[in-house]
Amino acid sequence: MIVEAYDTKKEVYFKFDGIEKAVISPQKSDQPASPAPDNQGRMAVMIGMDDQVGDPNIIQLPTNAIKTTEKEFSKLQEAMRKDPNAFAQSMVAAQAASQGRPAPKIDIRIGPQPVINNPIELPEKK
Repeated sequence: MIVEAYDTKKEVYFKFDGIEKAVISPQKSDQPASPAPDNQGRMAVMIGMDDQVGDPNIIQLPTNAIKTTEKEFSKLQEAMRKDPNAFAQSMVAAQAASQGRPAPKIDIRIGPQPVINNPIELPEKK
């Protein structure tokens, strides 16, 4: 376990705060979400959030998880990068069909991708 981490200039500093006991929370009602009246029939859909079967306080694999291989995952990842809108629409449509409800219309636009930067840079060794 990492208790404390910081860069050489101490500009970025992480410190362990503590451990909390995971407590099973009461189940949420199974009422379907309805769109807000002033939202022209549209509603926000959080992919992966609306289908929680277990307790959100407990870290575990979803009961309906699908096993995959690295090759299959890479293929899906490439399809998502090529056309994120079509990828998201197919996911939402499949989820809606499995729950017996109409698929919401979505439109995803991807802007420039962020630069991945590790804030804790190790000093160069000579």
